[in-house]
Amino acid sequence: MPRLTPSPAVATRLLRGSALTVVVGVVYLVTAHFSTFWASDGRTGTPIFPGVGAALAALILFGRGYWPAIFMARLLAFWLAGTARTPWLMPAIALANTAAVYAGAYAIERWGRLDPALTRLRDVLWLAVGGLIAASVGATIGVSAMEAVGEVASGAYAATWLRWWMGSIGGVLVVTSLALAWGAGQPWPRRGRDWGWLLACVAATSAVSAWVFFGTPTALARTWLVFPVLLWSSLAFGVRGATLALLPATLIGVAGTTMGVGVLGSSFEPDVRYVLLQQFVTAASFTCLVLAVVADERRGKDALRDREHRLHLALAAARSFGFEVDLETGAVTRTPECAEILGLPAGLSDRGTVQSYLAHVHEDDRARVARTTGPMSIRQPTVRLTYRFVRPDGRVVHLDETCTGVFDATGQLTRLVGVTMDVTDRWRVEQEREELLTRERAARQEAEQATLLRDEFLGTVSHELRTPLNAILGWAQILQSGPRSSEALQSGLATIARNARLQTQLIDDLLDLSRMSAGKLRLDPQTVDLASVVHDAVLAVTPAAAARSLRLQCVAAEGARVHGDPDRLQQVCWNLLVNAVKFTEPGGAVRVEVVSQGAQHCIRVSDTGAGIAPHFLPHVFDRFRQADGSTTRRHSGLGIGLALVRQIVEMHGGTVRADSRGEGLGATFTVCMPALRAPASAGTGTAPEAPSGLAAPLRTAQAPLRVLVVDDDEDAREIAAQFLRSHGADVATAESADEGLAVLCDYRPDVLVADVGMPGVDGYAFIRAVRALPSGQARTPAVAMTALVRDDDRRRALEAGFQAHLPKPITREGLIAVVTRLSPARHPA
Repeated sequence: MPRLTPSPAVATRLLRGSALTVVVGVVYLVTAHFSTFWASDGRTGTPIFPGVGAALAALILFGRGYWPAIFMARLLAFWLAGTARTPWLMPAIALANTAAVYAGAYAIERWGRLDPALTRLRDVLWLAVGGLIAASVGATIGVSAMEAVGEVASGAYAATWLRWWMGSIGGVLVVTSLALAWGAGQPWPRRGRDWGWLLACVAATSAVSAWVFFGTPTALARTWLVFPVLLWSSLAFGVRGATLALLPATLIGVAGTTMGVGVLGSSFEPDVRYVLLQQFVTAASFTCLVLAVVADERRGKDALRDREHRLHLALAAARSFGFEVDLETGAVTRTPECAEILGLPAGLSDRGTVQSYLAHVHEDDRARVARTTGPMSIRQPTVRLTYRFVRPDGRVVHLDETCTGVFDATGQLTRLVGVTMDVTDRWRVEQEREELLTRERAARQEAEQATLLRDEFLGTVSHELRTPLNAILGWAQILQSGPRSSEALQSGLATIARNARLQTQLIDDLLDLSRMSAGKLRLDPQTVDLASVVHDAVLAVTPAAAARSLRLQCVAAEGARVHGDPDRLQQVCWNLLVNAVKFTEPGGAVRVEVVSQGAQHCIRVSDTGAGIAPHFLPHVFDRFRQADGSTTRRHSGLGIGLALVRQIVEMHGGTVRADSRGEGLGATFTVCMPALRAPASAGTGTAPEAPSGLAAPLRTAQAPLRVLVVDDDEDAREIAAQFLRSHGADVATAESADEGLAVLCDYRPDVLVADVGMPGVDGYAFIRAVRALPSGQARTPAVAMTALVRDDDRRRALEAGFQAHLPKPITREGLIAVVTRLSPARHPA
């Protein structure tokens, strides 16, 4: 057959039960031996029976199932004492002792619901009741058995029964209370000061007891001198102090009385002195226990009040409140902190019902809160949930609730207790954090998109700048390779000029975009006739339209005057026309017209080209946006021309609109400006006319105009000199500011043309040095010819001492015009 081995848990329980059985038996054996040693006549009893107290404490602490250990230990005690008695009397007395403590333990457990730590007055009273029951049962059975065998005469039955009964009660009050108080309850504080005072009390009690029960006999009242020190221990240290002090007082009293010394032992007959000793021990122990437990309860109430105060402070600091729900009645009790959090009226803040509370829970959370008890069980009695509570003033608070269920002996859920915390501020912080994270993610995506657009834009810029540059460099190499026919030469030069102008326009668009982004795009408003603006723009794009075999129609009657910047308006019209020419297939048509619509004048540019897809139409004026942004797109461009159109038009107070019936059906762009109703002034017209001296030679009254060109770039310096010489000027050049100052002093030019960005001494320092020369040379008119073309660069050049700002790349017409304007012929001394 297979061997059956117990599980580890069963083995542990068996081992523990066996060990406790041995311990209970040994303890009872030792205390019973003391009883035998203290017996007044060696047979009938003892003044104090500590065995009853020890046995009752064991059954209360460990359970009534250990009664056999008490029975066997009592028999063993008889055998060890060598008492010669009737054979069946010793089992009868052992049975009496066992039945006594079993009956007392049963009564205490069944009706008393005793706290073994003796923390309440009812615990002490029920311990006394249990002692009375145990003493009565044991005395009755034991004395009756002794009378049956003749050890107790019939006339001494009552006195013997009383002595047994009093001894058992004394044992319960002294030994049982000591074992329960120190064997259960909270650990004793480890502070040395508390232990020192407790030991001092015990020592004082022992000293006074020894003086009373072993000293010279005097009046009987001397025995009550032990009470003050016993009360000291009881009131100062509670039940544990009282039981610890009672032990030496009882031991010393029993020892002295049994030995026949002291105030009781030497003054009375044995029967009388034992009765007096029993009365003293019973009265002293019961009085001390009652006073001690009352003192403990008072200290406990004070400590509880202090803990409740601290709890309320903690709840208030944490914006929390505690609650208790009686599930049988539905009543809800809450701590006062809920009034501020929930904002409920006085009658509902600290008490109410479950239904009245649920009525204020947010409707989306109400059903979930009502099901709180659903997942609770004895093994998992705690649940945690968050929900919203609607205050009477309409505010919504967010609550975090921890709720614990309390179950009865049958496993039925009877109560709920818990803590509810106001987490509204934390919820707001979480929401703000989520919003910050959302904004951060959005910002990161925008930054990534901006980086992607920048990279795409830079690639597009590189492509758009390299395309005309390729044509310029290619034709330059072709023309340099050898003689060409006149027709090929003119074609190549025209291609170079056209691509150079295209590259210049791309750079200007980029600069305008930069100004627009920085809010520095400036206008020079004046009265402008839109017909002149449109005609000039048409003239500018006619060559490109002719090259693509497009029909270019212009319908613009004069008189459509607006208030604006003629150059910027011409840029708007030119961009729209260039856009139309670029997206119209060869053989198509481009039409521009000026129309009046009420209080507005409009420029309408329409074409028969590629049209605009409906999904892209809302984004047609966005910067860097192109309908086809792939590397295989058919039409070049940076995607900023139309963005500049919208910005410039809106700065003039106008509007621009794009219309298209779809891809392949052409497009129409309409720019509308507020009409100027006031009569035109003498200066009305288009952009200022070119100076009349442009085509005339550059001369003073007596000789050719002398111009000094200072530039560190040899090509730029030579181009400017050639432009000037082609119009009859006498030109000197210098490649640095220092050389320019030396030439200036010897050459004495009529006009000075200087670059700004030169190595060593720049143009700003150069012009300041010129203005510091003797008066005649210091007043030489000067032109800043520079690639620094921002508005701030222009302002800085004028502030440094230049009279004009000419951006690179320069044109012959532009250079001649500005030099003519500054020449002494226009500004005589």
